[in-house]
Amino acid sequence: MTETRTPHQRHLGLFEATGVGVGAIVGGGILALAGTAFAQTGAGAWLAFLLNGCIALITALSFAELSTAFPQSGGTYLFAKRVLSVGAAFSVGWVVWFASIVAAALYAIGFTTFVLDGLSALWPGCPNGITGTASIVVLAILSTLLCTWWLSRLTGSGSSMINVIKVLVFAVLILGGLIAWFRDHPPVVERMTPVLPGGFIGLVTAMGYTFIALQGFDLIAAVAGEVREPRRVLPRAIL
Repeated sequence: MTETRTPHQRHLGLFEATGVGVGAIVGGGILALAGTAFAQTGAGAWLAFLLNGCIALITALSFAELSTAFPQSGGTYLFAKRVLSVGAAFSVGWVVWFASIVAAALYAIGFTTFVLDGLSALWPGCPNGITGTASIVVLAILSTLLCTWWLSRLTGSGSSMINVIKVLVFAVLILGGLIAWFRDHPPVVERMTPVLPGGFIGLVTAMGYTFIALQGFDLIAAVAGEVREPRRVLPRAIL
């Protein structure tokens, strides 16, 4: 059966649809995995992000084409069902579900680790037990439950404001990096040499760790059934 949507049900415009992807990309993946990328490939971590961006662009073009051909909600599950078979779609759906669980666990643990590290830095006498593994797991579970409850009560306008705040935070971080680069240029260049101390293997490993940080445009395709004028809006939002 072909999914039909009334104009009222298709309520997401270009800004809201783009925000779905931006909200997923500009988040914990970049913060939690950037350090891992630097550990694997040194100063050449920027090259890992650049190459991943090229791969993500090719993938995004595919998502834009498929989502305009099948402008209904479902994303990769819908594409597999329409192009391949129900069995293939079933497998794809479970793979995507598992990947989402892994990503959620990464973000939750990354968030709690940053919080507890910040607490130990601000509180010199902080007991070691508070920043231990058990505390990280417990706080990660509690924060996940709290976010789930909060998101279930959140309206679309609230999520758009959160995306704007996140972009502003990252803009400040980028500005700070540029200021440090131009102010202390020679020492910074020295610290960035050699570019790839881990070699090609280190670069590929860093790419594997950080590609998840660029994922988010696929979620726009997953809500295609809620986007107004999908054949015009979806490609622009994804790109």
